[in-house]
Amino acid sequence: MSDIPMAAVGMGKSFRRTKPIVFIGVMSALLAGCGGGSDDPVKPNTFQAEIRRTTGGVPHVKADDYASVGFGMGYVWAEDHGCAMSGRWLTVGAEVAKRFGPEGPKFAFDARNGNLASDLYIRKMIDEGWLEKLMKDTGPTGVLPEVRELVRGYVAGYNQYLKEVNNVLTDSRCDGADWVRPITERDVYLNATFWADMLTAVRNELAGFMAAVPPGAPGTPQSKSAAIIADNPAPKITASNMVALGREATQSGHGMVFSNPHWEWGTADAMVGAHLTIPGKLNVNGMTFGASPVIGIGHNDKVGWGATSAGAVVTNGVRYRLNLVPGAPTSYIVDGVRHEMTPTRVTVQVRNAAGKLEPYTHTYYETIFGTVSASSSRPWTEEHAYTWKHSPLKVSGLNMWHMYSQAKTVDDIHAANSAAMGVAWINMVAADMGGRAYRAMPTPLPYVTDVMREQCAVENGVLDGSNSTCAPKTDPAAPFPGVFPPSMMPFQFRNDYTFNTNDSHWITNLKQPLEGYASMFGPERVALSQRTRTALQMLEERISGTDGLPSKGFTFDQFVNVLFDGREFARMWRPDLLEFCSELQTRPDAPASLPQACAVIAAWGGTYQLDDPGAVLFRRFVERSGTSAARYTVPFDPADPYNTPRGLNKSDAVREALYGAVDDLVKNRIPLDASLRGYQYRLVGSERISLPGGNIFQRLSGNPFAGADGWVATNGSSFVYWVELTPDGPRGKQIQVQGQSSNDKSPYFTSQTRMYSEGKYLDIRFTEAQISADPNLSSKLVRGSAK
Repeated sequence: MSDIPMAAVGMGKSFRRTKPIVFIGVMSALLAGCGGGSDDPVKPNTFQAEIRRTTGGVPHVKADDYASVGFGMGYVWAEDHGCAMSGRWLTVGAEVAKRFGPEGPKFAFDARNGNLASDLYIRKMIDEGWLEKLMKDTGPTGVLPEVRELVRGYVAGYNQYLKEVNNVLTDSRCDGADWVRPITERDVYLNATFWADMLTAVRNELAGFMAAVPPGAPGTPQSKSAAIIADNPAPKITASNMVALGREATQSGHGMVFSNPHWEWGTADAMVGAHLTIPGKLNVNGMTFGASPVIGIGHNDKVGWGATSAGAVVTNGVRYRLNLVPGAPTSYIVDGVRHEMTPTRVTVQVRNAAGKLEPYTHTYYETIFGTVSASSSRPWTEEHAYTWKHSPLKVSGLNMWHMYSQAKTVDDIHAANSAAMGVAWINMVAADMGGRAYRAMPTPLPYVTDVMREQCAVENGVLDGSNSTCAPKTDPAAPFPGVFPPSMMPFQFRNDYTFNTNDSHWITNLKQPLEGYASMFGPERVALSQRTRTALQMLEERISGTDGLPSKGFTFDQFVNVLFDGREFARMWRPDLLEFCSELQTRPDAPASLPQACAVIAAWGGTYQLDDPGAVLFRRFVERSGTSAARYTVPFDPADPYNTPRGLNKSDAVREALYGAVDDLVKNRIPLDASLRGYQYRLVGSERISLPGGNIFQRLSGNPFAGADGWVATNGSSFVYWVELTPDGPRGKQIQVQGQSSNDKSPYFTSQTRMYSEGKYLDIRFTEAQISADPNLSSKLVRGSAK
């Protein structure tokens, strides 16, 4: 049982904050290390950093000030990911349609919407001067002074590398590219907004914004097709596993953290490892989100943290229906008073089919309830228009993660979350050396309560835009106008464990469900995913000592080995499946090889490790059968989320899935007892690098089953790390599954992938002695200046 004071934890439905918790001392200390008390000398034009690389190409950037450590990080990003990032710089500069035409998805913000919708929206942001206004704020909701220095140096370092190679990158994807260019600080800040907010807050609405043309106004081919796309939003982000252990869950009594983002490989949004050091001021290791000069997931010497996506359960905006003034489709009524929409004309240059540039102009319509957005099912008519009011666009994610790097305890992490609320789609956990675990959802969501959603509903999921009381509420305790205050975000302190695997906040800890929160933060008392139930199995059994391993609680080695033992949760079906398999063998329609298949499933070790015979067959069965509620015999019970639903329904659908899985292997001449080796892999040229994992903790995703060619993995587990926070410093393991560099000509393109294929991980090298002892250590001093 946790000994954290009840003021800081919740027990079931009783956990509802009525007053904000203010960490005044904690926040003052954090800000003193984040620009408030910095004595860094100002170096406006010169930068110097040492870049040391250890095994696998992991960069350790060391410098004397924030601008210079940012310089080293920018240099590394250009060297390792310059080609992938060059496309992103076109995107955030609203230059994709200008370079590649309106339709192509080459670097579009959302490929389904094409380049034009992407350029128009980003151009709108730039024209509004949104960033310039934000830059006047030097606090946690704006840009902290040290973060400004990191960004300033990052830009100089990135451009320094391009200067050294004359803008010619060796990556095959950039052969002959004439669009590789130096970057600006605005590019970096807009990119931070891209992955912190736009990925969920507005991406799905780009098509709707394009289709929003007043009735009677001439339409365009783009707006007409956009109306159809807007009815079919892009899939939400669903990625990652994370666990934080407190002293009651570890044999040492120290905190431990595991984080495994299931993410993209080789793109501008990839997550890659880095270690940043300013002696006496900064020492933080982990990974950076796309082109970022701060560590997004990682640890310092006292605290570690992880992150997952809440994109599967969070609504990052609210849709409203406006009542329009008769005969005036750009005027609407609120509380009986007429209001005028604010038209915002945006023009971008577009390359036409003949290769020539021509201007294209679109008008966005703004209201007090957000931007007008139209679709085939929500058309803009003479009577109604629909709007999308989204989470605030910002760059405070940079601040939040930088403040993490200065944290000494999980209280500091909570203070940073409360002050910055930096990312529109994130869950996070943390643990500290003192053995306290923490979990929170520092996501700024529109302050719309469940009562409001019920009372203001006019259509399914659409609220009344004619009533001002239906607009998001404003609370002075919130860091941004119109969002929930941090006291109302789901969070929890524990001494045993916290975790998340993309389900909602509800089950962060089996003993202490988080309930009674606004549904904007996600559902409660709903069936858990297989990954969530797998995490609970791993944690509860190891902590109680019922998993067959010695003693109770995790050692560090057990933390690594248990979480990546490759187990497939659907193996819970095996007893029922084997019984069903035996019954099916007497049917005249049974495949001739069914008895052998049953024997293979019986002998299968229940994992997706590379050499577990039978994994291919069982995976195909799971893919064909699915995991819907209809597959279970015991339904979900919210009072027992760990054990329900369960049981395999011996239905025709399950029979067909089993027959189909057997047939898939037989007709493709795959042995029924085949393991994943050779059938699940990263494809590098014509080479197959076999990779373990499935849909649970070692998750891999990519191309569908391709018969004899199995599965080609293109994303999934990316930067994976485990750390234990000890009084002698952090000890841990990490691996970059897709490789440290996305440049196919780099020696670091596949080196860590190959290690992962062999079941190996890198030791975290955090101290000078550890770095110096690496057998593959290299070092480079980089210098440069800003223009």
